[in-house]
This record gives sequence, structure tokens and C-alpha cells, in this order.
Amino acid sequence: MIRLISNRIFSILPPPFKKLIAARLVYKKALNFPIWGEGSVAENVDNAINLLKAKCTLTKNSEYSIRTDMVYSYLVYGSTPLEYLLFDFISKKHSQRKSFLTDKEKDILSINNTGMDKFKTDLQDKYHFYQLLSEYFKRGVMKLDKNTTWNQFEEFCKHEQKCFIKPLNASYGAGAMKYSYSVETCRELFDNLSLQLEGNSFIIEGLIEQNSKLSAFNESSVNTVRLPTILNKDGFHVIGPFFRTGRKGSIVDNGGGGGIFSAIDEKEGVIISNGCDEKGNHYENHPDSQKKFVDFQIPEWHELLQIAEKAHSKMKGHKYIAWEFAYTPNGWVLIEGNWGQFLSQFATGKGLRKRFEKLMNN
Repeated sequence: MIRLISNRIFSILPPPFKKLIAARLVYKKALNFPIWGEGSVAENVDNAINLLKAKCTLTKNSEYSIRTDMVYSYLVYGSTPLEYLLFDFISKKHSQRKSFLTDKEKDILSINNTGMDKFKTDLQDKYHFYQLLSEYFKRGVMKLDKNTTWNQFEEFCKHEQKCFIKPLNASYGAGAMKYSYSVETCRELFDNLSLQLEGNSFIIEGLIEQNSKLSAFNESSVNTVRLPTILNKDGFHVIGPFFRTGRKGSIVDNGGGGGIFSAIDEKEGVIISNGCDEKGNHYENHPDSQKKFVDFQIPEWHELLQIAEKAHSKMKGHKYIAWEFAYTPNGWVLIEGNWGQFLSQFATGKGLRKRFEKLMNN
């Protein structure tokens, strides 16, 4: 009866009021929509608002307006509330907003071109990825699961005195650990890891020795280059590369782990933006080492591009891959490949959607 009366009342309302009510209903439903791997829209809006409040004071009306606009942007552009902040949608018009490539749109285009099954097999499984491109890793790598024997682990330890361990299918540097060991402590490490194998598996890599040119930004983390590439019928293309560095004491440089990123010129390998992080902070110099970002020349850039092109040519069926490379005293080594975010857009404030779509559809 109540629903019937409500429908009758709604039917006689003037059109502007109908639109307002309809928009409000859509807004409420949208708050419960899931954002893949990151909770609901409502939870993400709350987190983004808290980040914004840490930087400025919001009135009740301005907070409500921004919250509403975040949900609207998620529905219209596919941007998460965090992307809304980092893309600075607050100050941008519709024409500017739609120029940005959101993580959601990037994933949709990648899935359409590659397929989720192939992505999970070749890229998400870090050990399988290593088997496909082991020549570019230049260090020992093994998988530790319930079938791994002590003899296999001992053999690995004989060749690698230090190692980096992470869950096989983890992302954003979650669960990463760094170990040094001797012949005596190698068995203890194996036993401790074996206790954590219930439903889990790990990838273990020989620890990368970082070249001093990049460790100058932060010594505790291996600072890397994220190099997104597209291989289409016109050839090999680089789009939106960026440099990543960790914070003092951290062993990872991931944005989700507090790392700082800065955009790189695609042709010459020179850093062209200040550093920024996923809390929306911007840095002319690294806040710990005081190393300046802009105009820093990434070493052996053209050699890196050649390596990436050769590696991509071996990944048939993958039009787009976001590579992660580290620079060592012996040159560039591969860490992983995935569908990583286009964080260079945050750093430069310039969208890459149109160019990405054109390259992916060619």
C-alpha cells in the first residue's frame, strides 16, 4: 500500500523533481557498488574524504558536494574516489576529466584484447611469468609451496646468499620480506616459511643489488622503473613510464606501500615531474634523501627500451604489459609484468585515455 501511494505521488510530480529523486536513488544504490579488490564505493569515498581532510578544512556543504561528485565521477568516468583526488577532478571540467585513463577502463580494454584467463596465467602467476622470461631476470628464482623439498630450497640457497620473498599472487608489495642467511640459518628459514604454506605459496628471488645512481633516492628499497608498453600491428610503443622510489626504512617502492613516483619522458628517459604519492602529496625533492626528481636522467634508457621490446615480443597475445625493471651494476633486470596503473597521469596532471585507446584498438 505504501509503495503504491509513493508511486502515485511520484507520477504527479513535476519533471525536475522526478529527476532529482531518481538521481538520489541512483546515488544511494551506487554507494553499495563494489570497487574490485577495494571494498564498496561508500568505503572508498570515506577514505578519500579523510585524505582530503588531512590537507584542508571542509565545510559540511563542500564535503557533501565532493562526496556526491565522487560517486557521479565513478558512474560517468569509472574513476575511483582515490583517482578523483589524484587526478584533481575537483578543479577539472567534464572535457578534462574524460581525458584521463582510469584503472577500470584500462582493465576493460586489456581484458578485451588479452582475456582474463591469459592474464592470470601469464602475468598474475609470478613464477610462470619468470619461466617465460627467465633470461631477463638475471638472478635465481624459485617457487615455494607444499611440494617444495628441503633439498630444492638448499640448492637455491647455495647460489643466493640473500633473497626477496613475496606471496605468489600478491600485489602492491603486500607481504614482501627480505632475508639474509648463512648455511646454518637456511634450514631455519625454510622451516619458518613452511609453517606459512597453508593455502599459500611464495616466490623467492635472489636479492637485487641496486646501482648507486638509483639507490641515491632511497637505499632501503629497490627503486624501479614502471614501463607500460603496447605491441600492436604498427609496432612497439611506450606510454606513460614512471620512476618509483620507496621511503626510508621501507623495502618496497609501491605506491600502495607509501612509495613516491614521478613521470619519465618516453623518448629520452629524463624525469619530467615532481614526485608524488597516493596520498596526494607532491615533492620537488625526495623527502628523506633530498634527491631532486626533475631532470634526473634514468641511466641506459635506450638499452632499457630495447630489452622491453624484446621481452614483449616473446609474450604473444599480450598487447599491453606494464613492466617493472630495476637497474643494477650489471644493467637492467626484470622484476615483473602486469596491468599496472598509469600513475604518470597523477604526476603530470595529463590524461592518457585517448592515446591508450588508439594504440589498443590498432
